[in-house]
Amino acid sequence: MGLAKRELERQEAIRGVAMDIALQGRAIVECEYHEGVYMDNYEHEDAYRLANSLFTRGDPLVSDFPTRRTLTDAVKAAIDESGFECGLCEKWFSD
Repeated sequence: MGLAKRELERQEAIRGVAMDIALQGRAIVECEYHEGVYMDNYEHEDAYRLANSLFTRGDPLVSDFPTRRTLTDAVKAAIDESGFECGLCEKWFSD
C-alpha cells in the first residue's frame, strides 16, 4: 500500500472518530429518514466536553490525535460539514 493511500485511510479514520464524538455529544444528529445525512443540532458544548475528556483520559479512541487542539478541530470540522437541514428531505418537500 502506498503512502498516499495510508494517509487517506488515516484521515478517514480521524474524520470517523470526530463524527462519532459529535454524534455522541449531540452536536449533530442523523436525519431520521436518510442514513448518513447529518444536521447541526446547535448544541456543541457536550461534544467538545466529551472530546476533551477522552483526550485527558488517554482513551484509545482518540490515540491518533497528537494534540487536544487537533481533536477539537476535527470535531469542529465534523460539525461544520453537517447541514442546517437534510438536503434530501428539503428536495423531497420542494418537489
